[in-house]
Amino acid sequence: MENLRDIHIGNLLQECVNNEGIKSNDLIRKMKISKHKLMATFASKSIETEDLLKWSKFFNIDFFRLYSGHLILHHGISGIAPKKTEKTTKIHIRKNVYTLEIKQFVLSQIESNELSITDAISKYNIPKSTIYKWVRQ
Repeated sequence: MENLRDIHIGNLLQECVNNEGIKSNDLIRKMKISKHKLMATFASKSIETEDLLKWSKFFNIDFFRLYSGHLILHHGISGIAPKKTEKTTKIHIRKNVYTLEIKQFVLSQIESNELSITDAISKYNIPKSTIYKWVRQ
């Protein structure tokens, strides 16, 4: 997924199935779903949480992190109560919340010159030392 702003979970799940070379009939049997539900899932931009949990367990992938990454990058939500100051309220992100997807997304913007490192630091509230460590790797 190139853009964390536009998550179409059905397309992503179908891509995972195709990459693994899993046949529809095998998937229907293992997931215990109908062919109609499988096709509807692939066509859906969003799915029920319980269903997403099943898919996460099936592929051993935490698909929920895509949504967490979206919140962190595009809405500044970190799971930590913001510290309030007299002038501004700033949200602080713990350093262990950066998923591989977030790191790749930010680095791709830097590498494609969509953002400078300074702009990424400012836009996403990522510490300077963290971004520079990512760039060096």
